[in-house]
Amino acid sequence: MQRPITRATDKDLVISDPIRPEEAHSPVPVLLFRFYDDESQGVRGSAVGGELAQNFAWLTTNTPAPIPCDDARLFTTILNHINHITITSDLISTTSNLFFAIRLAAKSQATNPRISVFRSSFIPPQRIYHALPYHKRYKPLKLYYNGKFMNSSYHEYLVWAKIPETAYLCDFAFQDLERHLVGNPSMQAVLRIEDLRSKKSNPTLQKQFKNEDLELTLSLAEGLAKFLLHFGIDAAASSAVIARLVSETIRGFKVSLRKTTVERWDFLAGAFAYALTEHDGQSCFLNRQLVLVKEAFKTGIYKGLGDLNWHLDVNKRSAMLRMGRQKGLDPNVMLIDEAATSQTQADSGVVPNSPHTIIDLTAIADEMGDDHLTDEEEAETELEEDVHPQGPRLSQRMSRPQMVDKGHNRHAFSKETAGTPSEKLGRSYGEDEEDSDYEP
Repeated sequence: MQRPITRATDKDLVISDPIRPEEAHSPVPVLLFRFYDDESQGVRGSAVGGELAQNFAWLTTNTPAPIPCDDARLFTTILNHINHITITSDLISTTSNLFFAIRLAAKSQATNPRISVFRSSFIPPQRIYHALPYHKRYKPLKLYYNGKFMNSSYHEYLVWAKIPETAYLCDFAFQDLERHLVGNPSMQAVLRIEDLRSKKSNPTLQKQFKNEDLELTLSLAEGLAKFLLHFGIDAAASSAVIARLVSETIRGFKVSLRKTTVERWDFLAGAFAYALTEHDGQSCFLNRQLVLVKEAFKTGIYKGLGDLNWHLDVNKRSAMLRMGRQKGLDPNVMLIDEAATSQTQADSGVVPNSPHTIIDLTAIADEMGDDHLTDEEEAETELEEDVHPQGPRLSQRMSRPQMVDKGHNRHAFSKETAGTPSEKLGRSYGEDEEDSDYEP
């Protein structure tokens, strides 16, 4: 049995290159996902105002301020998370990769596997740590077990102490998703649940999906809209949220995008927008809202062509935009920037930042060099949830935040407000290029 590394003063844990704040708190995608079940660590529900990490499960006061990103105790805690060592943690594991979260739920043997979706902009950025730079420090020290050396943790984000209830966009049982797919054959073909349950590694499975060459068609665009409605997301949702779920579906499940015309892309976007409003109880959406949904869809297509962390690397950003133009997407489409991390409601005490920076594709693509998108297959870190036998169990099917609607799985959410354009990104980080077929 592997023992947790509990002494932060161990000789092997001393690093000469401390983690810098701009690395640990790099811009976070607009949506994060969390797989959990009834045995997962921590407590959830309206009684605690969201979700508390296991180490703060019995806390009756406000959670403490996050510790500095270069703190030795944090360094040790994140190492134990990556190595899947069960500890009473100060952190909550999340991922920016929808494919990864759905696969964990598909492979789970738990009675009630669930997935939460929440907005990172409602969490102070100092409370979110990107695991990637920590992995880069651990790697030379060879502090890994069971093949974790190859896993870059590029999609893993660790939240300090608490995910507030206001951050939650939706929360649903995996069984509910499976039932939804019965009536949505297009998305059933995309998600391929039975393949997700196989023993193949994530890179191998995604290569298989890519080789299957499943094309984005009219029926798939409509099915994708119904899939978003399952998340409780309709035409009134934030454009950034719609774009993110579209891009995660395209990228994670390797939907093939054929080169076509601007008019054809606009037609697909229109079908998506119509399907997103077809069964809504409201009498009518304003034409402006439908236009925003269409633009969000095309933005999601653009971003689906890019690497998961394209927003951290100007070369990957340039390659993504260039490939979009090669596919026939409108070069004048406006991208909704997902790089903002601190846009929260005024009463949270955090100064809002912009989740809606507008970017002119033509200007950016022309400004950059002739970079080309490399088709890297990333090694995955299995974000299995820590289970603590003595930890507090969840109440039956969770005393969940109040936005959970068990009947139709539709969830309320707050609209994100626009702000000032976010600053130009500084240091960029790429993912590890090594591939691994390790399967835990």
